[in-house]
Amino acid sequence: MKNNDLILNVENFPKVNQKNDQNLFESFDIFSRLENICRERNLFSLSACQIGVPSSLFVFRRENKFDYFFDCDYVGIGQTIQSIEQCSSIFGDSGNYRTFEVSRFFEVDISGKLLDICREPNSSGLISKEVNFRESGRNAVIFQHEIDHCKNISISQIGKEINLFYD
Repeated sequence: MKNNDLILNVENFPKVNQKNDQNLFESFDIFSRLENICRERNLFSLSACQIGVPSSLFVFRRENKFDYFFDCDYVGIGQTIQSIEQCSSIFGDSGNYRTFEVSRFFEVDISGKLLDICREPNSSGLISKEVNFRESGRNAVIFQHEIDHCKNISISQIGKEINLFYD
């Protein structure tokens, strides 16, 4: 995969505000941009800081539907695993994504907020829902990866770069 001009290199990320300070409509616009980029590039998830927006927003695709999360945190449960990860914001000189081995929890409890569309009469249309749920496996790794972005942490800081291609 090649780098593109919509997604910033990790060195150019803005410092993320730990809490979302946009109103729900501004947040929805950012979420929509993130979702469109994910659909165009076939990505599972993307954080606002990866497109230059200093906010704790990220989108996550589950079962071909994107959920809009913000102000999230995670608590690891039990054992850690070694995860092999790439990030659309960390690429080498050739433009290919670099690969890292990162210690992650196999299971995590997620807390935060979810932006949802309200179909009730006399509603503004957008609501913020408090969420608390548990994820495991690949989804747990992706949530940790995106929430780490929202905390100004990248896999290049916490992982070990590896080469999957041997001569």
